Amino acid sequence: MRQIFAVFGALLALAAARPAGATPLVYDFDQRFGSISFAVDVLGMFTANGDFRRFMGTLDLDPARPEATRIDVTIDANSVAMESDDAVTMLRSPDYFDPAHYPRIRFQSTRVETAGEGSYRLSGVLSVRDARHDQTLDVSMVGRHTDASGQEIADVVATGALDRSAFGMLADRPLIDDKVRLKILMRVVLRRAGTGG
Repeated sequence: MRQIFAVFGALLALAAARPAGATPLVYDFDQRFGSISFAVDVLGMFTANGDFRRFMGTLDLDPARPEATRIDVTIDANSVAMESDDAVTMLRSPDYFDPAHYPRIRFQSTRVETAGEGSYRLSGVLSVRDARHDQTLDVSMVGRHTDASGQEIADVVATGALDRSAFGMLADRPLIDDKVRLKILMRVVLRRAGTGG
């Protein structure tokens, strides 16, 4: 997926960058930032990869209480992309994402927990088609630096997995595995210190 969870990276970067008494912040995200990809095994012999191309989201962050952070992300289900046109047609069919009837995929966070230095566990509810299930992601900051203009740049990766059958996608088993792996790469540009954000 190309960014149900683009905003997850911002959680880590902003929490680390802001002082403890800072005012809560609201950030908007769109498909220009980061990528969400998915992978599923086929015939137990090779892996098929894809992503989503259109999404938007909001991060409501309280630096003093990271556990109170809220993330809400919506993806255009019709923007699913793979290398094969036939695979895209399949994923847009009623057996899979069925965007004609379920045009949006949504993730709403419910909890953020520290899992170690620079690592977090993000829990929430993922809505796909007409099903809603708990979803957890492991999130880590993998790099951070300041560019020539003084802006801080944070690179973040998030990983997780889900069972497609839980969301009503029962077709083509066991040809296509039930387990779908998620990998989210995110680059977040932080505002310079003293600019209010």
